[in-house]
Amino acid sequence: GSEAREINPIFSSVLTFMLTLGGALILGCALFARPIADLLAPGLSSEVRREMQVLILWMCPLVFTLGVSTYLSAVLNAHEIPVAMEFGQLLSRIGVIGGALLFHQHYSLVQIAIGLVLFSALGMIAEWILLVRQTRVRYRISFQWNQEGFRAIARQGAGFLIAATAAQLSWSFMRRQGT
Repeated sequence: GSEAREINPIFSSVLTFMLTLGGALILGCALFARPIADLLAPGLSSEVRREMQVLILWMCPLVFTLGVSTYLSAVLNAHEIPVAMEFGQLLSRIGVIGGALLFHQHYSLVQIAIGLVLFSALGMIAEWILLVRQTRVRYRISFQWNQEGFRAIARQGAGFLIAATAAQLSWSFMRRQGT
């Protein structure tokens, strides 16, 4: 009823923002994988640098699927539907480890990254199906980023994103100094 009318616009605005930001991240990584690899780890052999570029290309969709999955988990938990908060991450790890044990394989880093992306996408899809079936929350593309509810969530998320980015940049700088 009225709760769904209040939640849907905010849910949709946040998810549209995440999809837009995630799409831009994936596009940026696809276009700039080589300079990113050179910046993060200079001095690598050309073979290792190419593998790192492929890993960058596969890790961006992983960040995207895990981010959306975490958001869907939070919405499900807010509706008192018991789902592990990191369901997508859990499923991606179980899928890769289970596949390695089941098939007695030693996977390359690229194969592991692909497996993580595929299994995290499955987790995200499962959460989406559960959300649609168990709640009245519905998604419609919405660029209504001036709503107070969206802005409050964005302020909280921006603080976390800034702290995480600063930590990652610091780690990358220290790594660069070591190579």
